[in-house]
Amino acid sequence: MWLADKLGYFKDNGLSVDIQYYASGAPALEAGISGAWQAGWIGAPPALTAGLKTGLISAGLQIEEGPNQVMMARKKDMAGKTPAELLKGAKVLVVVNSTSQQVLNGCLQKFGVSASDIEVTPLEPPAIVQAFQAGQGTVAMTWSEVDYPLLESDDYVKICDGVEAGVKVYCTFIVQPTFWKDHPEQAAAYIDAAYRANEYITDHPDEAATHLVEYYTSIGQSYNLEQAKLALSLRTWYSLDQTIQEYEDGSAQKGLQATEDYFIDSGTWTDKPDVGAIVKDGLEVLKAAKDYRDQHRS
Repeated sequence: MWLADKLGYFKDNGLSVDIQYYASGAPALEAGISGAWQAGWIGAPPALTAGLKTGLISAGLQIEEGPNQVMMARKKDMAGKTPAELLKGAKVLVVVNSTSQQVLNGCLQKFGVSASDIEVTPLEPPAIVQAFQAGQGTVAMTWSEVDYPLLESDDYVKICDGVEAGVKVYCTFIVQPTFWKDHPEQAAAYIDAAYRANEYITDHPDEAATHLVEYYTSIGQSYNLEQAKLALSLRTWYSLDQTIQEYEDGSAQKGLQATEDYFIDSGTWTDKPDVGAIVKDGLEVLKAAKDYRDQHRS
């Protein structure tokens, strides 16, 4: 969102944008229900629950970040052990009821370890790395914005990630149903601008990383260029055409359905979002964005 604004893509499409920041999906959705925003992006779990309860439209895949969701261990603890042996009786630091825990479950299945064989320690993202560095936990479920100190140190090793676990970790672009109903051309223009920024990241990775450092600075975070390059490289940044293809061929629905199934099976959700309907509604907005692009950016 910041990059689309920075590069003038929203302005090019006649949109005046005020970017709002939220600590996580829950407060973002609460603000959205009250009408505080019209469009944005969010992780798949809150997007699905909001689709069920409010009709929020998941208008395309922003990213897939399975490679970015990782299980880290201390190298000394892994000495002479298989991952399965390490995990039996392990204390796992993880954000519970999240895609991180979904990846954790996939990794356990990959290594033939039961969820009952581990002890989960629930923590918030920044606290996980701090606690792990302080000696707590056997393994930690992390991702690039917080785990760079682990990845660059010889003291730690990655033993599994979302790809190896067979888990698709999506974030989606979203639009409010009232925004789509009342201002369909502006909603389409928003999606077009958002994907234009995605495509810039893919086509200009070095420049995008430099912009990401600038973004981090603007929100009071200190990350260097190497960290920014890592964060971008561990994600698939979808183009508009790619996400339309995945919405049409069933790939997006399959990945989102797996996330829903995880939350239902874990008992976190009792009501099942209609993933097919969510994808169908999103595809309508995506096609409108493609028409907008073809008319304005041919």
